[in-house]
Amino acid sequence: MKRRITALAFSMLSAPAFAADLGDDRFGSLKDEPPPLGLIYQGTVGVAGLWTFADGSDDGVIDDEDHAGITGFGRVNVPIAAMTSLQFDVDGTANFLSGDEIDDNFGHAFSTALHLSYRQHQRYLVGLFGFAGTTSAGEDEQNSFFGGGLEGQLYLGDLTLYGQAAYFGGEGEDDNSDGIDEGWFLRAVGRYFITPNSRLQAEFSYSEAEVSNNDEDYKFFGWGVEYERRISVHPISFFVAYEGTYGENETDNDDYTDHTAKLGLKFHFGGATLKDIDRRGATLDTPGALPRWLGYELESID
Repeated sequence: MKRRITALAFSMLSAPAFAADLGDDRFGSLKDEPPPLGLIYQGTVGVAGLWTFADGSDDGVIDDEDHAGITGFGRVNVPIAAMTSLQFDVDGTANFLSGDEIDDNFGHAFSTALHLSYRQHQRYLVGLFGFAGTTSAGEDEQNSFFGGGLEGQLYLGDLTLYGQAAYFGGEGEDDNSDGIDEGWFLRAVGRYFITPNSRLQAEFSYSEAEVSNNDEDYKFFGWGVEYERRISVHPISFFVAYEGTYGENETDNDDYTDHTAKLGLKFHFGGATLKDIDRRGATLDTPGALPRWLGYELESID
């Protein structure tokens, strides 16, 4: 009898500790941090529906139109040394334009990127990145772009600070349109992990660019917020996001603003939590505003 009472008492005392070790996943939160085992092979793919409203200036060529679209991406992180990794990105967006807006709005874009980084996953990341892609406006205007620069991240508990600085160039003038000749951008991103599996992100970007064969200068702005939540212990998360861009042709006093809402899913391969992926996996990307800037610019130059 005494032995049974002792066993019962031990099980009652052990149960809370055992549950704490497992973590409470009722709200998608696992135990806060995995053991610090270094960088990981990890990939994420995502897809989202979007809705955009474009607002052009009274004397500009960008139409005031709203339309639906779809966007998707893939990211893969590959460790190549103890604290060094390569990350490969693919991004694509297509808007479903119709009527008059076919000729006067950003249409679609596709881009790829490569990141080389050195990372101490509990402290910081520093690296180089390069990218290339195509963007379009309407049915027959499109240009290619390419560029590269520096990037870094700082890890402060539940907060990740991310910055990028890059140069980019384009085709310039082609048979159908003028295009960006060269430019640069700066980008700042903040990610806060409310729990290891729920993340809030805000970002802002700024760019200046020159158009080929004339004296026109463009200024661009981009901003956005995103909330992502992983679904319990499954490698799936949903996200909602808002993104905005603004472009201004200082010479012609022509400008536009667009607002885009997104709702989508992400599928994660590897990584214990969203925070773990951010610190040890595919944590890098390129500004989504860039192809939109260049797409709208094809029209506003005309």
